[in-house]
Amino acid sequence: MTKTICTYLLGSDPDLREKLAKQLGKKATSSDICLYSYDKEFCLEVVDPLRYPDKPLVLF
Repeated sequence: MTKTICTYLLGSDPDLREKLAKQLGKKATSSDICLYSYDKEFCLEVVDPLRYPDKPLVLF
C-alpha cells in the first residue's frame, strides 16, 4: 500500500513557493492552484495556491 502525503505551501513570496515546489515534485496542473507530484517510494502531493495570500479562498 502506497502512503500518500498532501501538503500546502503557504507564504507571501510566490517565487519562493514555486522554487520549493519544483524541488519537491513534478508540476502536474495549474489554474487557481498549482499541483506538484512526487511518486516513487511514497506519493507526495504539493499544492501551491497561486493567488495566496491575496485571495485565501483558493485554499478551500
